[in-house]
Amino acid sequence: MVGLDGGKAFTSNPCLGRQWRAAGGPRALYVNSGYNPDNLSKTTSDCRDLAAKLSATDSERNAYAIGCGEAVHSLGTARDAGVADPLMWWIDVESTNSWDDVDVNLNRFALQGQIDQLAALGRPVGVYSTFKDWLFVTGAWGPPAVVANWVAGLSPTAACTAPGFSGAPVWLAQERATWSDGSGLDSDWSC
Repeated sequence: MVGLDGGKAFTSNPCLGRQWRAAGGPRALYVNSGYNPDNLSKTTSDCRDLAAKLSATDSERNAYAIGCGEAVHSLGTARDAGVADPLMWWIDVESTNSWDDVDVNLNRFALQGQIDQLAALGRPVGVYSTFKDWLFVTGAWGPPAVVANWVAGLSPTAACTAPGFSGAPVWLAQERATWSDGSGLDSDWSC
C-alpha cells in the first residue's frame, strides 16, 4: 500500500516514485478524497463534460466533476512518478477531509466521480474509513462500484466478521493501536 498524495485531494506525495519502487511486488495505491467547491477550478474539461450529462442539480454536477478531477490528478501524479498498474485503488474517506456538513449528496457525487474514474481503469476500488466517518460523510451510502472496505478503529475480529460501512466486504482492518515496536506505524490486518 503506497500513499499517492500529500494527505489531501489535489496534492502529491513527493516520495511516491521512490516508495513505489521500494515496495516491490503487487502494490495498491491509497488516495485521499474530499468535496470542496473551491476545487472546481482544478477540474478538467473532460470531468466537467461528464458531470454535465448527469441528471442532477448544478451543485451535484460540480461535486461529481471535483471527484472526477481528484482521480485525474491522482492518475497524473502516478504517471509522473513512474507508478504503473496498481493492484487496487483505495480511497480514504475521513471526516477531517473537506466535506459538505449539510448535504451528503454533494459528498456522494464527489466520491462517485472519483470512484467512476478509478474503476474505469479496470482495477478494483475499495474505501478506507471508520463507520462513524462514513455515516457522517455519506449518510450510510453503498456505492455499487466499491468492492471492498478497509475498516479503521475496530479490532480485526470485530471488523472482519461483518459487512463493512458501505455494505461491501471487509478486506482490511486497522486497529486503533499501533505496532508495539515503538515505530508508531498503523496496525493493519487482512481479513
